[in-house]
Amino acid sequence: MPALPVARLLGPLVLLAACQRVPPPAPPLPQAFPIVAAPQPPAAPAPAYTERRILVSIRFGFGDFSIRPESIPVLNALVEALNDARLRGVAYEINGHTDLRGNFAYNISLSYLRAKAVSDYLRSHGVMSPPIRAQGFGPLQLLYPQRPFSPENRRVEIVALGPLMTR
Repeated sequence: MPALPVARLLGPLVLLAACQRVPPPAPPLPQAFPIVAAPQPPAAPAPAYTERRILVSIRFGFGDFSIRPESIPVLNALVEALNDARLRGVAYEINGHTDLRGNFAYNISLSYLRAKAVSDYLRSHGVMSPPIRAQGFGPLQLLYPQRPFSPENRRVEIVALGPLMTR
């Protein structure tokens, strides 16, 4: 009866194993609450003509404020557009810009001369009704700030400001 001693040894082990406590189930994970976006504030009424829009951009050579021949067709189209009855009563800015090269005071002056050259061109070609303000920003508003010496920064932009205020 060799099997009997093995059964006698295994019996208490099986009974002992059967008596062990089963660990309680893990507590349930907290339920995820749905993510709710914060309520959006009501949309503000659109402000009347506070956003500026660049109409065209005229480029210039280094240290130069003369209008290039390739800009003439663009300026002539602008003259025609500004003289259109649908655009009467709209105010404009002509903003001159330079790249970062050179003296700051010189660049401010040069950028103004660029804006003035475009303004003079428009006036000499019959644009009289909308007020046009020429101003120079020098290198303060680079078109490509990651490339401060790029020729694309030497430009004049014509910007619509919106209708004139009538009193």
